[in-house]
Amino acid sequence: MSASVGARVTRQSGTNFYYAFRTLPEEKRRAIYALYAFCRVVDDCVDEEGGEGEAGLARWLGELHRAYAGRPETELGRELAETVARFPIPRACFEDVVAGCRMDLTTSRYATPADLRVYCERVASAVGLASIEIFGYDDPRTRAYATELGLALQLTNILRDVAGDASRDRLYLPLEDLARFGVTEGEVLAAARDPRVPRPPGLPPLLAFEA
Repeated sequence: MSASVGARVTRQSGTNFYYAFRTLPEEKRRAIYALYAFCRVVDDCVDEEGGEGEAGLARWLGELHRAYAGRPETELGRELAETVARFPIPRACFEDVVAGCRMDLTTSRYATPADLRVYCERVASAVGLASIEIFGYDDPRTRAYATELGLALQLTNILRDVAGDASRDRLYLPLEDLARFGVTEGEVLAAARDPRVPRPPGLPPLLAFEA
């Protein structure tokens, strides 16, 4: 039996998710691969060179709606339709992921931690809330845990990717926090883009605070 498109996209992502998900029962494995693949292709619309941007986001959002209506037009859409028919994943989880990726097309700075949290909850917490419907849970507090875990993981990604984001003129560290540590936006971007640039004294404590 050939691998599903969800499994192929997950395996090609270069992460260890593909192997971790292989431990799940087949039905859940196919579903989590489809969820991951949807998030991957949507993210690629805004992050990859040659990505389709808003047109790609609109196309995949349309396919998502068709999947929920039982009328998908793509192989991945058919796997999504199978997933949402078997597991009670709120449509809003997928829509939030698309909305979060759209923010990367329009927003490159966040003034406050509260502003950044909106972004993190859309691109990461929403994925957690979808995932727990596949994994299964009994305690309703699991939803709050998934939200906070998604936030923590996305903040970790932000700290890891400061340099890569700077190359796209994106800065996710809240400007309010930069001001607290006496660091300017320009200083962070310059240090991230060129390791030969002296780091401002406030940058290490800023990053430690975010961590």
